[in-house]
Amino acid sequence: MLGVWISRTPMGRLVEMPGNFRTSNPPTVKERVEIPRERQDRASLILTGETYPSDRIRTTHGIIRGTMSWDQDLLYLRSKLTDMEDRSRRDDIRLHGILENEEGSDIQAFLSSTLPKLTSLDFDPPLEFQRAHRIDPKRSGNSSRPRPIIAWLLQHNQTCQILQAARNHGPFQIDQHDIRITADYSKETNERRKAFLAL
Repeated sequence: MLGVWISRTPMGRLVEMPGNFRTSNPPTVKERVEIPRERQDRASLILTGETYPSDRIRTTHGIIRGTMSWDQDLLYLRSKLTDMEDRSRRDDIRLHGILENEEGSDIQAFLSSTLPKLTSLDFDPPLEFQRAHRIDPKRSGNSSRPRPIIAWLLQHNQTCQILQAARNHGPFQIDQHDIRITADYSKETNERRKAFLAL
């Protein structure tokens, strides 16, 4: 009759060893100290600093899951940064099509007098700007396309009025040149908007 003997190894661990209950022959000393082949392989790998194949598989799966989690966190952080940048630009407007040097030496004064005429709006109080300037490096002489003007208004409601007028009545014209007024968005948001325009 086969059964299992409970024996103690020289290291003091209790292990189960097959035995024959009918003949009452307990495992020999050699059998008691002998470690199964898989345990020997695992022990030798641990001693040499290596890992068992099943351990490597579990480690690889863990790394993959961790990488997927990092990717999700990165996408979330990118979306939050884009949202914060868009919110910081919500009082900005961009003017496209105004010829180079048409604004003269005082771009804020030029916009304060030009925007009410373009939009047919009566601003009270008058338009005020935190800053205004052209964006992008100056183009070469061969290019006739003017650089956009970006303006940061102090009053958010005036920004909304200008953008609403641009959506309803734009594009405007100055000396037969089309002038477009748009909101100012981050690069990521502009790329997404361009993708939707193609649909």
